[in-house]
Amino acid sequence: MAALLVLVFGSGFTGAALGAGEGKASAKPKTSQAPAVHVKLVNINTATAEELAAGRNGVGLRRAKEIVAYRQKVGRFSVTEQLTDIKGIGKKLLERNRARVVLE
Repeated sequence: MAALLVLVFGSGFTGAALGAGEGKASAKPKTSQAPAVHVKLVNINTATAEELAAGRNGVGLRRAKEIVAYRQKVGRFSVTEQLTDIKGIGKKLLERNRARVVLE
């Protein structure tokens, strides 16, 4: 029996012939990269509600209309953090969209 083990292991046996590793992931690491996505920047001081809603994460038309209404009532935004003054926009939502908005 010992001679058989030496023969099997000494021959480069990988276990594949006996079904070893069936159902397991391959040894090669799989790499996946998210496709590059071009996101259009929007100026929160001049954009329409439709422009604000398009391409913003978690900002639909209703919330975009609230942004426009706030801007009309209070005036231009001086810092993006002012968006958190609007009901329904918190720090997390702001952070998800910070790279998608500009102030001009």
